[in-house]
Amino acid sequence: MKNLKSFMVLLIAQLLLAGVVFASEIKTFNQEEFDEAKKSGDVILLDFYATWCPTCKKQQPIIKEVLSQEQFSSVVAFKVDYDSATDLKAEYKIPRQSTLVVLKGDQEKGRSIAPTTKEAITELLNKGF
Repeated sequence: MKNLKSFMVLLIAQLLLAGVVFASEIKTFNQEEFDEAKKSGDVILLDFYATWCPTCKKQQPIIKEVLSQEQFSSVVAFKVDYDSATDLKAEYKIPRQSTLVVLKGDQEKGRSIAPTTKEAITELLNKGF
């Protein structure tokens, strides 16, 4: 059992070092972190999400899967509460929930309303690079 545990730890470490395992976190929107990401010139994903929205629920595992890819490991992703982020919705002219916006720093590079395929979300995120 000890050898199996040691083997698993070694395997995970090797995968991490080889860049095979990627983890992009989707953060709850925070204005300070958002401002810092814009200032740093990061690629940013704003996911205008509502808990009651079936399309938003469908998007979540797909967004997570796409963000786990190596080419998107540097994306700073924020889940924005559609129902309470009134000022941010007005600033970015968000017409409805399930809208995704990609920024590079403070410049908008792309947006999509209700994309639910891996291909569409990948294409959208690529606009930030």
